[in-house]
Amino acid sequence: MKNKIAISASVLALLAAAQANAADVYNAPAGYKDGPAYAGTNWAGFYAGINGGYGWAGNKQFVDTDPNSYPSSGLSPRGGFGGGQIGYNWQGLFHPNLVASIEADIQGSGIGDTGG
Repeated sequence: MKNKIAISASVLALLAAAQANAADVYNAPAGYKDGPAYAGTNWAGFYAGINGGYGWAGNKQFVDTDPNSYPSSGLSPRGGFGGGQIGYNWQGLFHPNLVASIEADIQGSGIGDTGG
């Protein structure tokens, strides 16, 4: 289990580094010694989004170790979940490199099980 976590963390770190390199510009036009000028990003404005998914687990995930409990056939929870978010960003309100924002979201889940 520890090996899986270590491998997953290493892969995640490599992917994050690759994403950071993707943002850099490597091919400067001929004659430029310092590369192209930096083009700033403006994060100000309205945004909205939705999310959703499905979750499940087999009864092997839930093992009852209490010898005094009522025997059951295990649990198999499953169901959907989803939600949405909406917000607005202000950039440069207090400092040119600071982004202030306000956001609201709502999330819900229908994951459940009746138990056996």
